Amino acid sequence: MAKKRPNCKFVPIVMLSSEEDEAKIAEAKQVVISTFLRKLVKEVQLKIILQVDLGS
Repeated sequence: MAKKRPNCKFVPIVMLSSEEDEAKIAEAKQVVISTFLRKLVKEVQLKIILQVDLGS
C-alpha cells in the first residue's frame, strides 16, 4: 500500500465505488483513502475533489 511507504504517505487516494456498506467505507477511510465518492459521481464533483486533494 502506498500509505505505508514514507515517501508516499501524503499522496491523496480517491476511491470511486458503488459500495453501500458504511462499515467498509469507514474502514477504507481509516486505513487507505483520503476521499470516498459513490458512483455515479458528477463530473463537477470529481473535478472539485481532485483539485482539493491535489492542492491545485
